[in-house]
Parts: sequence; C-alpha cells; structure tokens
Amino acid sequence: LLLGTGPGCAGKVIENARVSRVPAARLAAVEILGVLRDPGATGLLLELADHADPELRIKAIKSAAAIADPRALAAFQKLIRDPLWEIRCQAATGLGALGSTASIPALRTALADEEEWWVRFNSARALYEMGELGRRVLEEVSGERDSRSGEVARYVLGRSDSTRMAA
Repeated sequence: LLLGTGPGCAGKVIENARVSRVPAARLAAVEILGVLRDPGATGLLLELADHADPELRIKAIKSAAAIADPRALAAFQKLIRDPLWEIRCQAATGLGALGSTASIPALRTALADEEEWWVRFNSARALYEMGELGRRVLEEVSGERDSRSGEVARYVLGRSDSTRMAA
C-alpha cells in the first residue's frame, strides 16, 4: 500500500519505523526503507544499528546497505566487527555497495571470519566488486591453501571469472 503512494511515501515509512510500538510493523517499515533506497532513511537506520533487538538491528543494516549512502561508511567499517555474524555479513555487503577502497583492510580482515562462511563470502564479493585493488587482495589471499580466507577468495574469483567469460 505504501509503495503505491509514490515518491513521497518514504517520509511516512521513516516516521513509522521511528515511532511504531508494534515490533512487526517496525520491522516491516525498516525492510521497506531498504526497498525504497531513500538516503533520507540512513540516519534512522544507523541509529537502529544500536537497538537492543537483534532482528531490528540486522534488518536496519541490511536496508542501510541497500541504500548505499556514503554517510554509512564509518558505521559499516565498525559493524564489520560486530558480535553478531548477521550484522558483519550485512556490513560487508554495505561496504561493497559503497565501493570505497578505504574499506579494503576491514574487508580483508573479515575474509578470515572464524564464525561464519557468509561473512567471508560477502567480504570477498565486496572486494571483488571494488575493482582492481580488491581483486588484487583476493588473488593474494587465494594463494593461502590451508585458510578459510584462501578458500573463499578462490571460490569468488573462480565463480566471478567464469560468469564474466560466459557473458
């Protein structure tokens, strides 16, 4: 319903995400903000990154990553070290969407995430999407035969190279 109200609906959704006391409605509003990709939601989404509810935090970071507002860069660089792997995963996606080479060291570290393959994979994809500098890091790491980092780097490089050749 809100999506059908046109370009001006983002403000209504932001307000709903800010004030709703119904958890399901708030979660839905946060998800819709990611679909709308309105940079005006970035501030609220980054505020929600510190919320006590882990599900709300995860959805907020996922939506912020979809928006890819450069103002989120420092937050994503911090959140890539969050205790929740789902937050680290979305932060890596956000860093990839922003494409800032300043994030390469944080993403390189996240390639070795001890807990979750998805964090390593999203970090590798983010590096790949950064172009030559990111791919160079993946190529260096791919030589590490007995490491999780090397495994995911080889996977992303192989998969991405074969996709490019097929196109």
